[in-house]
Amino acid sequence: DVYKRQADDDSKRRAINAAGLTFAPSLITWSRQARLLADGDEQAFAELTARLIAGREVRPEDDELERVEGIGTMMATALRAAGIRTFKQLANADDNTKRRAVLAAGMNFAPSLATWSRQAQLLADGDEEGFAALTAHLTAGRDAATDRNAKAREGKEKNRGKKDKKDKNRDIEAAR
Repeated sequence: DVYKRQADDDSKRRAINAAGLTFAPSLITWSRQARLLADGDEQAFAELTARLIAGREVRPEDDELERVEGIGTMMATALRAAGIRTFKQLANADDNTKRRAVLAAGMNFAPSLATWSRQAQLLADGDEEGFAALTAHLTAGRDAATDRNAKAREGKEKNRGKKDKKDKNRDIEAAR
């Protein structure tokens, strides 16, 4: 009888509110768990709870997005909430879609976002060797080589700008 009462969503919500709690991420699975126990279906209950992490069901088709450098638990949760649940979906998502997922979750910092698609594509293809090679040269999920090349280009452009200015000044002086 206790399990049958537990299976009622409204009574759960009232009990949670009465206790002053505001966060119960696993609430969605409680009814199914209680119903299985009320019916005496221990086997189905065991199968369901084996798929739960912190009371929440992890779909078998979900990939472990946390394997991607720069994606932690909170970031993976944000991506899943936006419908990005697999390496293939992550690989195919454009940067704006990923940014929206991050912002919708109340986060605003994902410096490694630019490498997620490459990493996810390798994982989707089952290329563990390629994934290991790529992540070996990432720093905090960012492509260190690309970052260094970008900084070098910026430096060269600054120097070129200075050189162009010197050349222009020399030409002006010569024309006088």
